[in-house]
Amino acid sequence: GGIIFVYDSWKEHRYINLTELYASKGDGIKKVGLAITKATGANLEVKTSTITVTPPENAVVTDNFYSKVGAVITNMGYSVLTAKNISPLSEAARMVLENGKKEDIQKLGYDFFVEQSNLGINITPFPICKGFGIAYVTKMHIIGLENVLSIADNNGDCTVFDITGLPIAVANATPYTKAFVKERGFVTRRKALDGVIDVLKLLIKYKTAEDFRKHCKSIVAI
Repeated sequence: GGIIFVYDSWKEHRYINLTELYASKGDGIKKVGLAITKATGANLEVKTSTITVTPPENAVVTDNFYSKVGAVITNMGYSVLTAKNISPLSEAARMVLENGKKEDIQKLGYDFFVEQSNLGINITPFPICKGFGIAYVTKMHIIGLENVLSIADNNGDCTVFDITGLPIAVANATPYTKAFVKERGFVTRRKALDGVIDVLKLLIKYKTAEDFRKHCKSIVAI
């Protein structure tokens, strides 16, 4: 689930300053305010474009912790896009496929994308996300997004689900993720790797997304 590329040529870079982020011990939320800054071309030596903030004592990430992290960034004057409003990210991904200019993508008006997983809060400079990366890869290899099967389990994966032809969530995906996918694709009967294996076996047998849809009742939830 890594971010596979960044726009190094943008005039204004947004980045996470790891030195400041880990300079002191304590609550991760307090450090976020110091860690997220804007930089110009004079600071290109800073290469880190994404960071995961974990809650105190490595607890499971709650909606409350997620909201607090987003609030810290917003209070600094940045425009934050959350995983429950991903349409601008999908628009940016499609711009990539249509040879859109980076200036047009920047005009969408967001600074950071902040998404929640079970382990942490992932913060990336807009529009960098998994969906944007997938669009970039499909463009390089001349593969239509309608021919791409995606399978995952977290809210942040919805950026991929929203643009690919066959989105699939595993049974233990987050409630929001499963609800999002049901409108577009399928949820597996089995959890985690078992669900992935079921999907791959069926895909190997039937080869295409169209045939998969016709024969997938045995492995997906009703």
